[in-house]
Amino acid sequence: MSYEYDKTVEYSNKISEILITLGVFPKYAGYNYLRKGILYAISCPDAVNNLSKDFYPNVAKICNTSVGKLQSAIRNVLEVIYDRGYIKKINGIFGFKVVGENDKLTSSEFIALLSNEVLINKILSR
Repeated sequence: MSYEYDKTVEYSNKISEILITLGVFPKYAGYNYLRKGILYAISCPDAVNNLSKDFYPNVAKICNTSVGKLQSAIRNVLEVIYDRGYIKKINGIFGFKVVGENDKLTSSEFIALLSNEVLINKILSR
């Protein structure tokens, strides 16, 4: 087993743990898209700065779906998080107030924050 594979599995496990903590389960299409998207954002951090021309097309290709379906599924997952009132859990994951009770993160903000959290968590746990 290679180091890169181990690192990807660790990242993937942490992403899954965070998503499930936020009430997003594998039954949602956006769960898998977000997992793969966050892994992509970890490997290509600048992609999050250009969602429509880089992130969405590349992650859609990885997931073998259309950009529209990918965007819709990710937005749906974010709505599930907000509708279920998991704002406090989002803030708890990051250890500080990321979002207010009546605020909503954009897809790019959410993906960037989660990818950074996974990276920081893994760096600190070494």
